[in-house]
Amino acid sequence: MDHAIAFGNVVYLLDSKLYRWGQYEWRASGEKDLIARSDGYGRGKANWMHAAAFGYRSLLGPAVEVIPMVMIHGRSTSVGSCSISAHGVHMLTARDAMERIGDAMAGSLNLWQDNPAVRAALLSKLNTG
Repeated sequence: MDHAIAFGNVVYLLDSKLYRWGQYEWRASGEKDLIARSDGYGRGKANWMHAAAFGYRSLLGPAVEVIPMVMIHGRSTSVGSCSISAHGVHMLTARDAMERIGDAMAGSLNLWQDNPAVRAALLSKLNTG
């Protein structure tokens, strides 16, 4: 786990992966979740974010929602159709992950009105390459 973002009773656990070009998705292998290229190139890489999420859920208790995410970034990377692992870990591009978290945080304020100029300015600061 590389980062944690907490607000209210929600904690996002983020694992950041810089990969070469290609489309990535989840594959299951017993207790492991594997991050694999959609075209089958190379071997899948084990990811244990579901174990980290389990540990944080145990530590924080049932009143806190723990959402594990793997953020894929790099030149010409994308996420395939299998974007949620068998163990409930979300895979998104870094841009999509930051947008989802930002939208959730802004929505919880009940004061936010979407402003495309602000969104574009913030997203332009996200380095995904």
